[in-house]
Amino acid sequence: MGSYRSEDFQAFNLEARMFLTEKLKSQISGLAERSLPNECCGFILSDEGEMFLFPCKNRFEKQFQISPIEFLEAKSKGRIEAIYHSHPSGKEEFSEVDKKNSLHHGIRYILYAVGAGSFKEFGYDPKYHKYVGKIFEIGVEDCFSLVRDFYEAELGVKITNYERNQDWANEADSLFDLHFEKEGFSKSSDLKKHDLIIFKSLAKKSFSGHASIYLGDNLMIHNQRGCFSKVEEYSGAYQRLTNYTLRHKALL
Repeated sequence: MGSYRSEDFQAFNLEARMFLTEKLKSQISGLAERSLPNECCGFILSDEGEMFLFPCKNRFEKQFQISPIEFLEAKSKGRIEAIYHSHPSGKEEFSEVDKKNSLHHGIRYILYAVGAGSFKEFGYDPKYHKYVGKIFEIGVEDCFSLVRDFYEAELGVKITNYERNQDWANEADSLFDLHFEKEGFSKSSDLKKHDLIIFKSLAKKSFSGHASIYLGDNLMIHNQRGCFSKVEEYSGAYQRLTNYTLRHKALL
């Protein structure tokens, strides 16, 4: 895809996945079969409560690409709910490019694997996009600031704004390790939506130095030092750096 603004997409809420009806599935699978050996692609649109496909021409022979002109045409026909494409090889996993584009634009991706006959979805609820793109600054916009802002806005939970400075990574104690119980959190043995993932400090492995919020679907949102806040997969590398996970009493 080209470089479109995330606000151009109004993706559906992840809690309402039944939008992909059997009719839409049948239409996508039919287009995928007729497009072999290439990928099919297009948009899922909605207008006055009706969901329908807007098929697009694939500009590449293998990996799909939609032209900006067709994007504008689709946008004029209805609200863009998702992007669909097929994998002729039958591969049932999204490519890293698919994932990157989905997270960058804040739009749900639908994949149909020809041969396997399976559908998969990837992406996050666009209401969380307001937390993305914040420049990291200790005490102003850092991982703890993101946790505080998110929990108050989304869950109505207020968390104390503990003092922290540029030496945070080298301090002997961690605000996560010291204060989570008094803030209403307890350690959890599993992981569910809106839990906190607490990571080991890279400077001193004996305490915690970073936190992210789990969004479900193996996705998390966080703000790392030297980066913009973003949604990423809770990948194996992040899992290995995990110290523990926390659940607030409001989620129990």
